[in-house]
Amino acid sequence: MTGSVQEERAAALRTLLRTWTAAAADRFGLADRRPAVLADLPHLPPADLDPDRSGGDLAIQACADDPLVAFHAIRNLARIGRDTVVMRWSQLGFGKAASNGADQQTPRNLMGFKDGTRNIHGDDTALMDQHVWVGKETDQAWMRGGSYLVARRIRMRIEGWDRDYLTDQQNVFGRYKYSGAR
Repeated sequence: MTGSVQEERAAALRTLLRTWTAAAADRFGLADRRPAVLADLPHLPPADLDPDRSGGDLAIQACADDPLVAFHAIRNLARIGRDTVVMRWSQLGFGKAASNGADQQTPRNLMGFKDGTRNIHGDDTALMDQHVWVGKETDQAWMRGGSYLVARRIRMRIEGWDRDYLTDQQNVFGRYKYSGAR
């Protein structure tokens, strides 16, 4: 790709991110959660994974108490970006995958096990700064204050799982189903 084409694409993406930021603030009430506008966008090499679900340079995660709200947020962002970006794949989810604060209990996943028992609590600022947010230690200024996203798709075959012995299920997870203890 020539320098001018790459510069044009980077400029178009910067414009799109500014437009999305304004849309999120105006339409979705997220003005107080406005991200920093990127001054320079790095090239992110494609991963050597499923070509239908990898190789993209941008990910959006929309969370809401109502899944319809998250769906429409993504739909609107895709519509706004249709001349600049192409959606490669999407994944719907539901429920809280883990407790987010020290005063909340760990929820159960579809297999009946407590899910996220070792997750950092979102209200523990020191641990979030240490393990989640990229700080001053990076030489990539554009990444400071950001984080990384790792998405792992897990196929749950619940019908077969429900017929399995409790001991076998607990051996798979390495913890007790009812207490969540190891």
